[in-house]
Amino acid sequence: MEQKFKRSRIMIETPVFRFHKFSTGSGTPVFVVPPHAGRHGNISQRIIDTCVNMHKSVYTYELKSATKHTNSTSIDDLVCILQQCCQYIGQPVDMVCLCQGAWLGAIYTALFPETITRYFNFAGPINTKTGEDNIIEKYCNQALINTHKLIVNANYGLQPGNMQWLAFAMVRPDYIFISRWGNLWSHIMTGDKEAIEKWKRNNDWYDSPVDLAGTWFLECLENHFMKNRLYNSTWNVLGEKVNLKNIACPVYLYAGGADEITHHKQVFDMGKKVSSTEIYYTFFPDAGHTKVFTGKKELKCFAEEF
Repeated sequence: MEQKFKRSRIMIETPVFRFHKFSTGSGTPVFVVPPHAGRHGNISQRIIDTCVNMHKSVYTYELKSATKHTNSTSIDDLVCILQQCCQYIGQPVDMVCLCQGAWLGAIYTALFPETITRYFNFAGPINTKTGEDNIIEKYCNQALINTHKLIVNANYGLQPGNMQWLAFAMVRPDYIFISRWGNLWSHIMTGDKEAIEKWKRNNDWYDSPVDLAGTWFLECLENHFMKNRLYNSTWNVLGEKVNLKNIACPVYLYAGGADEITHHKQVFDMGKKVSSTEIYYTFFPDAGHTKVFTGKKELKCFAEEF
């Protein structure tokens, strides 16, 4: 896969992941944990750039598109990847977690709390069994794990990125297949170069399917989304139960009122489980899912709080 992150140096590369460094700065290093929901993690580029502009040392990692040789990558392996990255950084970090990166970051923070200075969750589902009229929550209540096992088994142990792309596309099919192209044409006709560049950035991410290792995908679907074991502290990872009460560092929770993927309660309920005495809730009433961590106003708010 071509490198899609901009202005970075690759510090570690394995068949499963790449570890990127963007800048060297002062203060606590920032480790961005991007989404890994069947698309490339470069949707996190804007929040990375925001941290770079604040003169921080900034890092992230990306999962490579899985193959039949890496299809056995497990949740344990994903947590060990975060551990390896934090060991490379060499000091406690501010962990900034986006969307599906948030549950993984929460697992890591609960297991290795001494390595995290602050935990940030942008639109990441922690309590998967709450939120009115939430598409993902409804889907998980209806999901049949055996059906997903059949899909993975039929695809050489992989969850195809194209299938993930189609599933998300069907959330807003009118926009994905019609409106966004009309928007591009409108920007071209008006000569709005800034809007065209923004459209290109979003499109570069949206149409970048990445195959997922079936092992961790099925583990996550069953344990997190269907059985809510992270929130209920009944999920065994690396040989021990993950207890969110182990998270005592400051916790920052960001959610959008127009988020069609993650209901704000799924994010904010994390505050009920951690032992931190510093929990900050930020609600963006008009923000959709990705706008929570890519919008100009939202990033300005984050920078001011950071």
